[in-house]
Amino acid sequence: MLSLLALSCPQCSAPLPRAARWRTVNCSYCGATITRGEETVERESFRAALLRANAEAGGGARVVQWRGARYRVLATLGTGEHSEVLFAERLGALPERVTLKLAREPSDNDVLVREGAVLQALQDLSIPGAAYFTRRLPQLVGVGVAEGWSDG
Repeated sequence: MLSLLALSCPQCSAPLPRAARWRTVNCSYCGATITRGEETVERESFRAALLRANAEAGGGARVVQWRGARYRVLATLGTGEHSEVLFAERLGALPERVTLKLAREPSDNDVLVREGAVLQALQDLSIPGAAYFTRRLPQLVGVGVAEGWSDG
């Protein structure tokens, strides 16, 4: 009995040459490097595992969501009169560790907006020496309301 095996790129689903069965090849469409191993992970099972990992990633830790990304709080770095500074990790396929500064009460959000404006004004300075000290300032990624806290 003849069995046919069609190989496709896991990145873009483009067809791969026959040589992909026994050696490393580059996808001619997206440029991804594909290595044939002892085990093949099918796209559907990988996505299902990723969804399970993201669902379980809270693990009892506090989780905050902002602009579509979820962050697991790893540690509280400090608390102030109006805000809490947290060390967190973005959940998902591309995890990243970040520092979040969140208002303790919705009414305190104005304070953080003003702090963000001051940081941006300092970043925009063009006086002598600004290139030196602006690299040492926190980089403002955005200001806005987090979509919520949860306990896991």
